[in-house]
Amino acid sequence: MLLSAGVFAQTPVKLQVLLPGMSAAPGTPNGYTGSPISQTTGVPFDVIVNAVDNNWNVISSTDQVSASASDPFANLPLPVHLVNGTATLSFTMNSSGNHSLTIADDTTPSVLSGHSPNFAVVNLSSFRISDIGDPWWLIPGQVRVGRSLRNVRITARDGDGNLVNNYNGTVYLTQQTDYGIGRISPSSVQLIDGEWEGTLRVYRAGEKSASWGVTGDVWVEASDQAPTPHTGESNHFCASPDNFDRLHVVVPGETYLPGSETGKSGSPSNQQGDHPFQISIYATDQYWNQISGINHTTFLTSTDPAAVLGPYGSLTNGKTTMAVRLLTAGTHTITASDQSDPGKDPGVSSPITVVSQGLDHFAFNNISSPRTAGEAFPVIITAVNELGSIVSDFTGTLDLSVSTGNGTLTPTEINMTNGWWSGDVTLTQAASLVTMSAQDRTSPPHTGESNQFDVQAGQVHQLQVLLPGESATPGIAPGKTGDPGEILSGSSIQVRVNAVDAWWNVVPNINDVVHLSSSDLTATLPPDASLNSGTRQFIVTLHGTGLQTISSSDQTNGSVAPNTSSTIRVNPGNFDHFEFNPISGPVTAGAPFQVSIVATDVNGNPVDAFSGIVNLHSSLGEGTVSPTQLNFNNGQWNGNVTVTKSGTNALSVADAANPPHVGTSNQFVVNAGAYARLQVLVPGLIADPGLVPGYTGTPEAQNGGVPFAITVNAVDNWWNVVTTLNDSFAVSSTDPLASVPEATTFFNGTRNLSITLNTEGGQTISAGSLNIPGIANGQSPTISVLPSTLDHFSISQISGPVVAGEPMSVTIRAETNTNTIVAGFNGSVVLTASTGD
Repeated sequence: MLLSAGVFAQTPVKLQVLLPGMSAAPGTPNGYTGSPISQTTGVPFDVIVNAVDNNWNVISSTDQVSASASDPFANLPLPVHLVNGTATLSFTMNSSGNHSLTIADDTTPSVLSGHSPNFAVVNLSSFRISDIGDPWWLIPGQVRVGRSLRNVRITARDGDGNLVNNYNGTVYLTQQTDYGIGRISPSSVQLIDGEWEGTLRVYRAGEKSASWGVTGDVWVEASDQAPTPHTGESNHFCASPDNFDRLHVVVPGETYLPGSETGKSGSPSNQQGDHPFQISIYATDQYWNQISGINHTTFLTSTDPAAVLGPYGSLTNGKTTMAVRLLTAGTHTITASDQSDPGKDPGVSSPITVVSQGLDHFAFNNISSPRTAGEAFPVIITAVNELGSIVSDFTGTLDLSVSTGNGTLTPTEINMTNGWWSGDVTLTQAASLVTMSAQDRTSPPHTGESNQFDVQAGQVHQLQVLLPGESATPGIAPGKTGDPGEILSGSSIQVRVNAVDAWWNVVPNINDVVHLSSSDLTATLPPDASLNSGTRQFIVTLHGTGLQTISSSDQTNGSVAPNTSSTIRVNPGNFDHFEFNPISGPVTAGAPFQVSIVATDVNGNPVDAFSGIVNLHSSLGEGTVSPTQLNFNNGQWNGNVTVTKSGTNALSVADAANPPHVGTSNQFVVNAGAYARLQVLVPGLIADPGLVPGYTGTPEAQNGGVPFAITVNAVDNWWNVVTTLNDSFAVSSTDPLASVPEATTFFNGTRNLSITLNTEGGQTISAGSLNIPGIANGQSPTISVLPSTLDHFSISQISGPVVAGEPMSVTIRAETNTNTIVAGFNGSVVLTASTGD
């Protein structure tokens, strides 16, 4: 028998967060290998989120996930939907220290949130470059282009100049001079543990020589690619050119750029046949740096056999300019040779297009009107002379433009052959009285312009949402420009909704009903309304903070694509009050429980700027909650709170402002704790659970021999009655003559009893459990017992007969109405006998 087994991913149970430096490793205990690399404040980085099973296998899912961070100032991504169980999110941390990320599943809350490991965020301020220039004792120092600059050290620094030794990242280098940018190799380096050391080369020479009192004209700049780049620059030094190596030819349309790869930038302008133009000739090193002091004779030649050249010229301090004319239509070059030193490499110009001598302008065929935005239509353009006849020997490149502006026309460059071009043109912006133009690349250029015609919008394709700060740019992707900026929570903004074609032109005959929604679930949105000639303005109020969007959908025509606005940052408003996270009850008296409180604006958005001391209170009375003062940081406080009194409770906070900012929690139940002791309450005492000693008041004095009521409670450590307890207990007293009740049982944790104290002085009453070991006895405060009240006298039994005239033994007691002795009675008693006085 052949058995086979497979391992299959099951239902997703949690999310996995992979930071840079971590790789997924399904089936391992942690689900990943590697460790997070440090990040830099203000620099975005990507995080991978996976929906996984218990063994970290990725599960196909399209749930929406949202992100949070321990850095309260982090730039967080908007909620996104997973694709096949995964998504890549971009974060930017803005506070240094150790931080972590949390990803929650908004669609399926039973899927456990993913928590990243802690990772370091460094507060990079700048880069520092060690001094460049040799020998070191000269100021500013001297180098030669193309030579190795050894032992250059680049370090990452914080705001105090300290080495940021946990920074790892790419730093981009440029050579700068007083005369323009140069070239450097390498152009980027990788800092590890905050530093890099190695060899650099710069290729553009300056114009100064190092000596005392001279400020160098060359330096190196370092920069990263943060949205607000961190930068640094070296000392300013001097860079001299290499040896004279070659001639260099620069023609109109080009700019001399020493030290670059080609020694120049730009493209040669087309030249009109038999029109003179100037060229520049330089004596340079191998890196195209001009060598001053070279005064050699140059000689010009050209691939145009009819060219009119100098042909001789003279360099002055390594440079000269010469006038030339090219006569033959086509593409030609000019070569400059050194007649004084034939061993130097000649300079060959870039190819120059020579335009026919007969060309006067360009002509368009008539363009019919109207045209439709986004739909191609045929155009014919011809090169003509002054009489309008085609110049059939013209071949060259033309640049096309349109009166609606850049980005609204394709193509923008055409190649004309034999004086003729025909092809399709597409205009993307709807407008009236549109014209197209063409020009060649001669100096000055030959031009041409079409007739006027209209361009109308295409079929309605989608809606467009424009926020304040944005302007429509019909015909140019993405159809708008500008930045919505930031608003305060609770602010109302004007939102423009347009019905547009595929190129963002408003389609004026659309009056469909539009519905607005928002990523801010607390936003105040207008009712659905109809567009008027393809557009309408709505008023929206945003309350939720963070990056928010507004979406529009067409309720009349489902084929019109919906549209979501750019993101707009909503900042909290002014500090208004405190809000508690819901407290889940019941809690137990005397046991700590978690409480989170946030400083918020009027709309309940966190106000991170608040820090300070806030007083905490309980509705069950002062002294029943601890701590009583909370230290808020970054607008929040999280910690344990203990309430000592049972009952229905609500917590509240208030700061020291005038008037104070306040906040109250939800109501929640506080249950008594475990049965711990007995409590004896005598007349004059009132139970005060939650506070030491568990009662208020003073015991009332009691008359000896007179019964009075007491209450015995089964309580927790904070004197809250444990109503579920029905333990048996016994009562005793320090009064040996007390008349105490018999042992009895609690009913719902309490019992009212009667007791009589008979001995004058201070006495106490105690109660103790009979069944449960470890329960502390309860004892009353000392009770003052007053002398008993005299009711009558009692005479001991006299045994007869007795003898008249002889003494006999008699005991007389002063007694209360209950026949107990009145111990404090002292006085004379009159005796009488039944036999008479």
